[in-house]
Amino acid sequence: MEDAISQDYEMKVRRIARVGLHCVANIACYRAGWDDEQSPPKLKISDDFWVRANGNFLDAATLNWCILFAEEDKGKHDWKKAFANKDGLSEELYKALKIPEEEFNKELLEIKKYRDKYLAHMDNPSAIFYPKTEFMLTSSLSLLSLLKSNVETKSFLTGAYYDPRDHYREKHEEALKIINGCSEFKSESVNKIV
Repeated sequence: MEDAISQDYEMKVRRIARVGLHCVANIACYRAGWDDEQSPPKLKISDDFWVRANGNFLDAATLNWCILFAEEDKGKHDWKKAFANKDGLSEELYKALKIPEEEFNKELLEIKKYRDKYLAHMDNPSAIFYPKTEFMLTSSLSLLSLLKSNVETKSFLTGAYYDPRDHYREKHEEALKIINGCSEFKSESVNKIV
């Protein structure tokens, strides 16, 4: 019986880490689609497919983030469920983020508002306030680092679960290669037609 409980706990920790890695990867792909050197930033490719793909990366990242942080106590993959000893856990996350609890909760409400009012239900399709990817990324990276360093969880995340910042860089570079390759292909195709 104890082995089954241990296996269930290990799977829970791995699933929570996987959702965090998906959030990080989706943010990396979303950001790769933007040309930040322009003011205001513009999408690198403005064809309908790429606009939709970019928006879908943001939406997927938002859903991943909410699975981890927005359904406290109710969510099957709530971040705190990865830890048996929850004493001081929230404070440890706020410290890693360098923000007080009130600011974390304010950001959480903004992200939930986007998920609930726009993404899930389209209750208010007029003015859309997109979530801050920097906050979602930083909190996901902090959670992943916490999972990797915590005595209770680190043994479950060896091997495939490397430094989460490296995961972000890898996924960002991969997305850039694809986007830049498509931009070059599009330019060549236009020149052939003309």
